[in-house]
Amino acid sequence: MALPEPIRAVAPAPAGSDKPAVLAPWLRRENGAAEPGPTERIEALLAFALSAEGADPAPLAADVMARRRAEADRLLTEHAFRLLHNRVEEIRGTATAEALRGLRAPPGFVTLVLAVLVGLGVAAGAVLLAHRLGYL
Repeated sequence: MALPEPIRAVAPAPAGSDKPAVLAPWLRRENGAAEPGPTERIEALLAFALSAEGADPAPLAADVMARRRAEADRLLTEHAFRLLHNRVEEIRGTATAEALRGLRAPPGFVTLVLAVLVGLGVAAGAVLLAHRLGYL
């Protein structure tokens, strides 16, 4: 089995030549455009890697590359969605932590017991005052 060609996007153009550099065959786009964009380049590189990893008998065949590009597109889309989802969760966690940091600490047990005792004392004082004034 022949080894896949080494990964290089563009063969170096001769110095002083206005002849365009030759693209590696697995980087050529279906529409024949001269240079792939950054997204298409990543997709083509991943498609070639998937083809090499899958040990396709003819990794540069049009149907194999089309299938591998579709698989690469699906994998990149899933990865982007997972990355976005994880980033949203990270932002939510940070926002929750900041919101909780802005809240005061709840009163402790001793503070609550003292508040109840003070309330009972005020109520007892009001009952005693009402009794002395003849309201009860």
